[in-house]
Amino acid sequence: MKKLIITGFPRSGTSLFAKFLNLVGFDTGGSWNSGINAGYEDEHFQKIVTTMLMNSFTEDLVLFLEKEIQKVDKLVLKHPRVLFVPELLRIWTNIYPETSVLVTYREPIHSLESKKSLGNLGYYTNFSPSELDVKFHTLIDTLIHLRIKHHILYFPDFLENYNEVFHSLHSLGIHFNKDKGRNIWANLVDLNKVHFK
Repeated sequence: MKKLIITGFPRSGTSLFAKFLNLVGFDTGGSWNSGINAGYEDEHFQKIVTTMLMNSFTEDLVLFLEKEIQKVDKLVLKHPRVLFVPELLRIWTNIYPETSVLVTYREPIHSLESKKSLGNLGYYTNFSPSELDVKFHTLIDTLIHLRIKHHILYFPDFLENYNEVFHSLHSLGIHFNKDKGRNIWANLVDLNKVHFK
């Protein structure tokens, strides 16, 4: 079964992609939180990612995660914190080998400043910009090593480049009407809500 995982730096557009894909017909699970302008994280997928984050990597953990991953029923899943647990993809692709990954990249310092500006400190702000960058490169190295098809989109550049968005998603196996998607994207992207720095 094909799967798409959306991940990336905090405040780099992962929720925008999840919202967009919901509107073009892909149920990502979760709901939208207008207070932080983010959301659509499937509850079960969130449990999997959080379990991986909060526990030591053991054989028992792997066996537990394998069982939980087999219960996932969504085609598209989004969670920024996959960035911090790339080894999850090794377990994941043993069960869903036809998985692809969309990664959003934002300058780490801008990502952290945007996160802090919302008063929503959370997990990410425990890292420095350089540590976040190392996490990103580790994720990309893992994707290459596991031969997982992936695309990297750069925030905020992709906000005003729908063609790049469409072709990236299409190449990762997510198909929808291009013109319908263009109208939805244009209505979603509000540059007044973007903290560019």
